[in-house]
Amino acid sequence: MLHNRPIGMWLVVASILFIIALVAGDLILVREDRVIPIGYATTRIIGPLRSDGTVDYRLALDAIDFRGVTPANNAVVPLLHALGTGKNILGSTRNRRAALRRLGMQPLPKKGPYFVGAWTFYQSLIAEAKSPAQREALERRKDNWPPLALTHTPWIAIDHPRVAQWLALNRVAFHWAMVASGRSRYAMPVPAPGRISHNLLMFAIEPWLAIYRELAQGMAMRAMEYLGGRNIPASENTILAIHGLARLEGQDPSVISWLVALGVDANALRCEQALATRGNLTVGQIEAYQRTFCTLPAFPSFAAAVNLGQRFCALDALTSLARGQKVRNNESHARWTTLIPIDYTQIARRVNGWFDRTVKVFSHPTYQAQAEGIVVLKHEFAEAVADSHFSPTARLGALFEAFATTGNSGVVRLFGRHKAQRRISILAFALAVYHDDHGRYPTALKKLVPKFIKKLPNDPFTDKPLRYRCNGTGYILTSIGPRRQFGTGRHPITLRVQ
Repeated sequence: MLHNRPIGMWLVVASILFIIALVAGDLILVREDRVIPIGYATTRIIGPLRSDGTVDYRLALDAIDFRGVTPANNAVVPLLHALGTGKNILGSTRNRRAALRRLGMQPLPKKGPYFVGAWTFYQSLIAEAKSPAQREALERRKDNWPPLALTHTPWIAIDHPRVAQWLALNRVAFHWAMVASGRSRYAMPVPAPGRISHNLLMFAIEPWLAIYRELAQGMAMRAMEYLGGRNIPASENTILAIHGLARLEGQDPSVISWLVALGVDANALRCEQALATRGNLTVGQIEAYQRTFCTLPAFPSFAAAVNLGQRFCALDALTSLARGQKVRNNESHARWTTLIPIDYTQIARRVNGWFDRTVKVFSHPTYQAQAEGIVVLKHEFAEAVADSHFSPTARLGALFEAFATTGNSGVVRLFGRHKAQRRISILAFALAVYHDDHGRYPTALKKLVPKFIKKLPNDPFTDKPLRYRCNGTGYILTSIGPRRQFGTGRHPITLRVQ
């Protein structure tokens, strides 16, 4: 018993000395690994460089985005005429000045006929109410403002006078949005991150996206107002403009921008289905619309956003961590990362490998191939995390590798739903032409081939024909959805025509 205490003390002392030796060895021998060598396998690009010799991924992303872009072909220029250039669009005064220089634009007036959001307009109605009873009535209805059903249902101004008033207030902004939809490129300057994030690309905010999405939503309501008033050419042009804006914004290398663009295009698809099923279009009008739609470029692949925006965010954060820079003002976090032996070069190589594989998966043209590829990636990532044990390099590497794997299943499902909606729209137009020719809908989709459609589009979730049932005066057209379970809640994607 007398010898236990000295032995225990020696074990404690030995452990402390061992840790000190590790830290010292790291500071002496591993410090070179904190400077990630410039190269394709590690940093992916070689410049531009910051003053400390690291890659400036924000400037690099901005330079790639603006290749071949001019003020004459950039859709962002007329979009800013629609939205304005205030703090809620371009951020701080410093960012606003830098963005306008990058875009080759002169400063816009602080006040102008810029887009007014739906909630801002509704608040003005409440403030201007002539009586307490009117104010109370407006307050009761504010949770249903604006009525989202009007984005995909034909309507007329007499039934929804306040919505019509809001849209009329924004007619100049909608004009500029239509102009923007005719441009060929979309390049918004990458904003400089705020002071709290210390130049990390992942924290660069994009304040204009929420307002841009609301602008597109207002255009969808405008298209349905035109359709309700039987102004078919104006409705078609507005729907096509929304499709065009979505495809333009989808060029942006940001993942968030791509997801917003997908949502904007989904609005256009719902409008399109209303046009096909409730527009009472002639065969000539349908054929003209479809010809114009075919001139639009394909919706951009998510692979480009992963390859640039998502990858650059991960590598930028890894580079900052390797140099011991603060992340969100966390000084202690930055300090301990300089004391732990971590091979940042190895992490950079592994992270790029995961991104390369993810990009390859999203480059597949079909939902089936993408879904199967993501399942394989998730399984292999789970195994890699389980095998990381207590290695600091492997643990930190798994955290950054998650940039390339987390959330991708959801994106695959979203894009699958988008494909299903587009194929339903194609069939809805073909069914409308068949009804115009025969005075009724077909009993089976195969009767559309080859006169009304060359080939039936399949359900992207099963690669089998979409489900169709004619119920006399109408029909039900269904995709089973990403869960592959027909008839379970909201998961099937259905178009009902009465």
